[in-house]
Amino acid sequence: DEEYRISNLEYSKSQKPNSIFQIPYSDSLELLQYHLDLYDQYAALTGRPFDTLKRFFKIYIRDFDGASDLRTQLMSCETTDEVRCVIRLFLSESYE
Repeated sequence: DEEYRISNLEYSKSQKPNSIFQIPYSDSLELLQYHLDLYDQYAALTGRPFDTLKRFFKIYIRDFDGASDLRTQLMSCETTDEVRCVIRLFLSESYE
């Protein structure tokens, strides 16, 4: 079975999502964290401010219970480390 890779997430060809909106929210949060890693890696080269990432929050954080509140919290963040902290807290509360 052929595999399809998004970041470090693997899907078989039969599971391949047609868009980011068809993957589980935990995978979507992992993709956001990968996006944050890429931002951290290339921010000095691109010169883009952190606020440019905020437009992607609605793409990654949607269609699950608590998504609106999580997006609101993320919009108040000022660094990628703060975003990661908010995501970790959300996930730890989700699995209690």
